[in-house]
Amino acid sequence: MKEIDNVKQFLKDHKPDLSISRVPKKTLEIFKQLAKDEFANDYGMTLKYLVDYAIRDAKYMELSQRLLILEEKVLSEKKKTIKTLSGKVIKEVE
Repeated sequence: MKEIDNVKQFLKDHKPDLSISRVPKKTLEIFKQLAKDEFANDYGMTLKYLVDYAIRDAKYMELSQRLLILEEKVLSEKKKTIKTLSGKVIKEVE
């Protein structure tokens, strides 16, 4: 009984503070291979790398969208239209 208590205490003391379940098998294999190849099997650093990459990618996408909006705005402002008093477009000038 004392040995079982010792094992229980050891597991309690060394229990990870993060546990992830229900990971698809292929995804887990890719994650473990990445950890092995790039991070010496350090799952924590692998996870940090992936989170940092995801954040950077999201920021890049947001900035790309903003740039597209600004480009469209600039291009639309460059086009001048000549209209009659009734609003009929006679000519568009760039």
